[in-house]
Amino acid sequence: ELNINNVDFVISDLESGIPFKNDLFDIVIISHVLEHLTKLEITLREIRRVTKASGLIIIIVPNCGKTYRRFFLKMIDMDTMIRLISISLI
Repeated sequence: ELNINNVDFVISDLESGIPFKNDLFDIVIISHVLEHLTKLEITLREIRRVTKASGLIIIIVPNCGKTYRRFFLKMIDMDTMIRLISISLI
């Protein structure tokens, strides 16, 4: 047990929708998850939906270039991915 009192843990199926209101979070971090999903566009739309317009979305995948080519290229192109989550590449 972690003994953390100010955190709620929610288990959800990302591909079926995230159980939070629109524009709720300042920061959304998704780490080592996207490469395991098949409905990327739905998931990215949901992540964007729950993130505030001025919020930050951090996506972490193992070996981004290789992961993108192997998994995402077949399902979604980079321009669409950027448009869906409305990020600026730094």
